[in-house]
Amino acid sequence: MVVVTPAGADAPASPAWMDLLARGAGGRIVPSLSNCLVLLRHDARLRGMLAWDEFSCRHIITRAAPPPYDSAQPAPGPYPRPMEDMDAALIQAYLQRAYDLPVSRTVGEQACRTAAMMRRTHPVREWLDGLRWDGTPRLGAWLHHALGCADDAYHAAVGARFLCAAVRRVRSPGCKFDYVPVLEGRQGMGKSRLLATLFGTAWFKDDLPRDLGEKDAAQGLLGVWGVEMAELQALGRSSARDAKAFFSRQHDRYRPTYGAFEVTRPRQCVFAGTTNEEEYLTDPTGNRRYWPVTCAHADVAWVEKWRAQLWAEADHVEATSLMPLWLENGHVGAIARQAQDSRMHEDVWRDPVTAWLRMGGAGAGAHGGCAAPCPRPAARPSGPHGAEARGHHPARPWLDPPQAALRHVRAAMGVGRVGWGWEDATFVKKDGARKRLSVGAGYRAGPVVAFSAMDPSRL
Repeated sequence: MVVVTPAGADAPASPAWMDLLARGAGGRIVPSLSNCLVLLRHDARLRGMLAWDEFSCRHIITRAAPPPYDSAQPAPGPYPRPMEDMDAALIQAYLQRAYDLPVSRTVGEQACRTAAMMRRTHPVREWLDGLRWDGTPRLGAWLHHALGCADDAYHAAVGARFLCAAVRRVRSPGCKFDYVPVLEGRQGMGKSRLLATLFGTAWFKDDLPRDLGEKDAAQGLLGVWGVEMAELQALGRSSARDAKAFFSRQHDRYRPTYGAFEVTRPRQCVFAGTTNEEEYLTDPTGNRRYWPVTCAHADVAWVEKWRAQLWAEADHVEATSLMPLWLENGHVGAIARQAQDSRMHEDVWRDPVTAWLRMGGAGAGAHGGCAAPCPRPAARPSGPHGAEARGHHPARPWLDPPQAALRHVRAAMGVGRVGWGWEDATFVKKDGARKRLSVGAGYRAGPVVAFSAMDPSRL
């Protein structure tokens, strides 16, 4: 057999690696998967062409595959880019032409995917590896310079931890970080553009699905370093439980679209919210994961100028000191809790329930429980089939009256935030045993709830 020397090669194929090829009768190269892998690894025109992107978790091609004939135009770029069926077909055609190797489509595609997995790359890590910090500290003041935030310990801690967490997420995928800085400021200020500039448009995403429980929400995080929740839309559409579970997740487990098997992908991204609202937090038990950041302006030009040095410093800090990625208890932690409390959305039930509790809870029982009549909304649908006839809260018609009252009072009081304990409205403890508490007695007069007062003076 006459072996055609691949175009562009300086000399005939090296016998050192050609000896690795399995041959059949007459010395003909066998069109096997192992032979294709040898050629993909050693051929001068194919070597290093395919890779596995560990950031986006997909096969990529780094340069154009050899055209099927000499006068043909190479496949369009830009490169690197995700590998397509056309690329595998061009490589298969090249092997057939250059080595007289009748490779089947199945073997050719398997060889391309396997060869790519044997050569791994990570664009963000490689970019960070190429940065050199100039030694000037900027990490603690970048929020002040870029967004006009107060130059204080709280914003210094939030800014430094956010960037260090982003670096750690790509250096150690799946590391624990479930905090979300929320950039507050007028609409059109440029908060989103600043975040896109900070992370790079190729590694930035601002269209998170509104339902965080969907598979698309997790699958869409592949190849993304920074994720913006624009105007906190995803937070508003998802339940507090879904939001807490989503941000706390270190690994995403799902079956990819058109995939046959379930995969587990460690998180390599961080999240930031943007809003022009003053009150946007609704779950008192999950507020600690949100770090409010009040912005006066968005200096995108400053971020463009110092972006490389910001990330170089964050990478240096991660390599030398491993900064804690949470706000410690103390002065900074107290500022964070105060900022979070001030962003709580006040429920319409809060004032009447608070007033009733301040009166000492008329009707308090001997065991600390007390039946509190909940005020009804001013507007309510009328008619024999309306919510008033059924005794249901109009915003939650699937709940029975006591449950509706409990839900709203729980949100209104901010359990764990204003010093009042919660006692189950169905069961209460009595003499060490759980006794059923009847909540139907006050049904006609209005739904009732059960409280256990810890320290009324704190209200």
